[in-house]
Amino acid sequence: MSQAHATSEDLIELVDRIVSNHHTFTRAELSRLLGLAQEVASEHGATHAELLQLEDLVGQLAEDLLTHMDREERVLFPYIVALEASLHGAPRIHASFDSLKHPIGRMLRDHETARILLQSIRTITRDLRLPPDASVAQRALYDGVAALEVDLETHMHLESDELFVRALALEGRAA
Repeated sequence: MSQAHATSEDLIELVDRIVSNHHTFTRAELSRLLGLAQEVASEHGATHAELLQLEDLVGQLAEDLLTHMDREERVLFPYIVALEASLHGAPRIHASFDSLKHPIGRMLRDHETARILLQSIRTITRDLRLPPDASVAQRALYDGVAALEVDLETHMHLESDELFVRALALEGRAA
């Protein structure tokens, strides 16, 4: 989807696109990758110690991202949607925070943590280079991590550089 199209969406549509496309994909892919990481570590961890580390990193990434997306969907996104809707006459809701700056700051720190974990995965796997004796499951794991990484960059860009920036500006106008 083009950058021009993304900025023409209202915040309600943008939130819906992030949840429908990116959160749905991330949840499904993390579940699949956790299973693959466990399988690969169990089968090949004795001869490839990096696969044990990879299992831990995928687990940590999954835990962090699932918690992050849950917070967005339960707290931040409903507030942003209500803020946008208030421009069209809907009543303004009260939040458990004074400004979007606090929860958005937390989400941005979470994004950085995800990037660090992905970089750690790349480091221990030598940029997802498969060893000559890689199994089908290991190939699927590395391919899945690469696909997740690509989607997460788009996902985090939409949140950090579009949704959050526009929501803060909207909050400033509505104050």
